[in-house]
Amino acid sequence: SRMIRGWSRQFEKAGRGAIPMAAGLGAGLAVTTRAFMEQEDAVTQLKNTLMTSDGLTPGFEQLSKIATDLGNKLPGNTADFAAMASQLKALGVDTDTLIGGALEAAANLAVVGKPLGVTYDQAAESVGKLSNAFGIAAQDLVPFADTVQRALHLGIDLTQLQYAMARVSGPLKAMGMEGLQVASDMVPLVSMLVQAGVSGEDAG
Repeated sequence: SRMIRGWSRQFEKAGRGAIPMAAGLGAGLAVTTRAFMEQEDAVTQLKNTLMTSDGLTPGFEQLSKIATDLGNKLPGNTADFAAMASQLKALGVDTDTLIGGALEAAANLAVVGKPLGVTYDQAAESVGKLSNAFGIAAQDLVPFADTVQRALHLGIDLTQLQYAMARVSGPLKAMGMEGLQVASDMVPLVSMLVQAGVSGEDAG
């Protein structure tokens, strides 16, 4: 409808003044002793989370490097991003998906969402649950996180968006509709309903 088309244009403009998702967002600060200990704890937790029954931790070195690189280029630190990797893994995101884009997507969403009240835990939960619900491929998670941050900059609460998207994903998946395009098409529509005062579950 005319209203939906107009709102979609508004959605496309949203977030243009925000920090670009794929850009480096500043150098890390000097690591204090306390920060170093927190980093060690988070990295150890990640290693334990990835450990298999035979004691191997496949993907640990790669994920640890990604967390370190994110800590160097984004606000936040390596401990934050290692902890996000552990949380995503606990949510059922496989290691290859974590390495392929899930951790970077969650980290970027957390950084751009922080001024809007989004925590690292919330960003990881959102990316983990929605990627599973919609079957979004690893390499598509960063662009999907960018779509989500546009909704945040329109004043949509991440938790309400997550409720709605989780509710709608099941029927869509049953019809064979999943992946980045489907999820990205749903975000503006769900956001419009939530913005109009409909609860997340009812919007879904």
